[in-house]
Amino acid sequence: MKELLILLLLAMSSILVSAQGKYQDVVYLKNGSVIRGLIVEQVPNISIKIVTADKNLFVYKMDEIEKITKEQAVKKGSGSGGLTKGYVGIVEAGYQAGIGDHGAGRLKVNVINGYQFNPYFSAGVGIGLRYYTNADAAWLPLFLDLRANFMDGPISPICPLARATR
Repeated sequence: MKELLILLLLAMSSILVSAQGKYQDVVYLKNGSVIRGLIVEQVPNISIKIVTADKNLFVYKMDEIEKITKEQAVKKGSGSGGLTKGYVGIVEAGYQAGIGDHGAGRLKVNVINGYQFNPYFSAGVGIGLRYYTNADAAWLPLFLDLRANFMDGPISPICPLARATR
């Protein structure tokens, strides 16, 4: 039990450390462009090489550069996978184990298509499959799916607000 508590504390502390502000190099060019990433090579008074988040490598001569700064990384809405607005598709799968005389184990699969209004709220309609293992029976429920992400961060609990099953 003591080992489990220590492991849990270490895991929580690593989450808190990774949640602290991260910095990135920002290159402002004289033509108005702004490049964000990590400077991997700098030759004084000659050139720099910068790698962006999508792994592109850019090389600029120093006479093209207005200034170089280190700024806090731009935060994208990640509670919804970075999506702030638009179509959202969700696939869920799971197994629910039955307990006791009345418990029936069932396999659950949902496919939901909807719209993300902002990083916190989405709504959609879905169809599911419920396969009861001991009764060899299946159901195909249709439902409305409303979701709220309470936090817009790398780790965000998802709370289904309402699911009306027909």
